[in-house]
Amino acid sequence: IEGRRTGVGITAEGDMLAALGIQYGTKEGNEFSTLVHKTLALAAYRSSVEMAKERGAFAIYDAKREAKNPFILRMKEADPELYEDLKKYGRRNIALLTIAPTGSTSLMSQTSSGIEPVFMPVYKLDGFEEVVEKIKVYLYNETWYSYHFEYSNKVQQETLFSIDSELLEEQQFYLHDISFEHMAQSPSFYYRFIDKDKPEHDNESILIIKPKKLFEKIDEIKFQNKAFFYFLLFEQLKPRERKEVIVDNSEVKAKALNSGPSKHFDFEHALRQSMIEIDLHIEKLVPDHRNMGASEMLVVQMKACERALDLAIATHQHSLVIIHGIGKGVLRNEINSLLNQTKGIKRYVNEFDSRYGYGATKVFFR
Repeated sequence: IEGRRTGVGITAEGDMLAALGIQYGTKEGNEFSTLVHKTLALAAYRSSVEMAKERGAFAIYDAKREAKNPFILRMKEADPELYEDLKKYGRRNIALLTIAPTGSTSLMSQTSSGIEPVFMPVYKLDGFEEVVEKIKVYLYNETWYSYHFEYSNKVQQETLFSIDSELLEEQQFYLHDISFEHMAQSPSFYYRFIDKDKPEHDNESILIIKPKKLFEKIDEIKFQNKAFFYFLLFEQLKPRERKEVIVDNSEVKAKALNSGPSKHFDFEHALRQSMIEIDLHIEKLVPDHRNMGASEMLVVQMKACERALDLAIATHQHSLVIIHGIGKGVLRNEINSLLNQTKGIKRYVNEFDSRYGYGATKVFFR
């Protein structure tokens, strides 16, 4: 009671910056945030001084005890008139400001919310009606860790935007704008995150927003008077499970025995062409793939994979690394199917590798 302590604070500072198109943690973001807090502090103390003029200062107020206080001296520099009134009348409250660390109450409980894609509708007037023109897409990292991330946005197999970058701890990252017409066509949003300190923590996710869900979310934020909607991708990254398959190809052997005599084989030629790893990314296999469809590319990739396996088996290699990337897993699944049907394969494993992450499968031969 002697101090009449109170706490004026803020909430959703990060949301405010995002709505203004200002990236959190940048020089512009820090300067704007400083201005907001300065304005808030001066207004709060001005109000408390005005109340002290009418009702008196808090009971134990003593201007001499604050004469060298750094905060009071900053106030003197920012608003000399307020400082003089403060010395003359005092203030009604001993303390006025309470700010959650980094604008995130999750830090106060030593927890983190995770990684979230955030979508902020931008409206325009169509006659007298407000309609969505486009949607701004962000990434929020409300964890204490930094990540390398890959992101791409596709609509009907067409890539509208992609980026490969870094997402720092407690950072908001603006990605791009997407038109409302594209948002209404069930766009897909691909995310892959790798922990910079623990690269075996390599997780990916694909978010597809159907029109029904889109309209539900827009109606929801309008009703709640919010600026955006979001989805939780990961609370924290986890190491991928090591996947190892022991191949039982007894049926393949039986078919091979009944297939008749084998053709002449040039061992030296095969040895010269064999390799210890093969990269199946399409740009490594053909000079120009811009006009190729997904199915065409898959055929080329599988033919290259099958040839590499044949050469490895024929030249008695111990192992072969097949680099297929992560993506949606279509190519990896086709490769697994081929490995299960190929004679001479003992086992194969997909686990974290510092060179490829989880984007490669190592094959061991009999």
